[in-house]
Amino acid sequence: MTKEQDDAKDHWELMFDSNFMRWFHLNGWPALMKIKSCIRQELTMQGGIKNKRPVITFENVNSKITDLKPLVMNKTNMGAIARILDSNKPNEWKGKEVVLYPTTTEMYDKTLKKMVTRDCIRIRAKADAKLESKPTETKKG
Repeated sequence: MTKEQDDAKDHWELMFDSNFMRWFHLNGWPALMKIKSCIRQELTMQGGIKNKRPVITFENVNSKITDLKPLVMNKTNMGAIARILDSNKPNEWKGKEVVLYPTTTEMYDKTLKKMVTRDCIRIRAKADAKLESKPTETKKG
């Protein structure tokens, strides 16, 4: 087990309940998943603000995930799936396979007022899948 995989299993964020998949649920490994559904769901964001966001549920095809949860999507990941599946229509994605993988992204933190690196989940094509190794790339998003 690599240090990154061990760190994912012992992260402080795991001590909080989560109804949705987070980067640490991947246990440091890529995950081959089949899309079950994509819906808009009302979520309560920081500060109690309600917002509708896309949420995708998956079926586990080949992964180290032990507690499979839906994934709240962002524009980066929705765009990645649209490109991978050559379809801008989420209703056409059901039954298609993609790979979720843990990585990091750089983003602006409004509280700290500076760029920070955060752990995240990104999505790539099944053909690019190498499930036996942990990705090391960093994406800006």
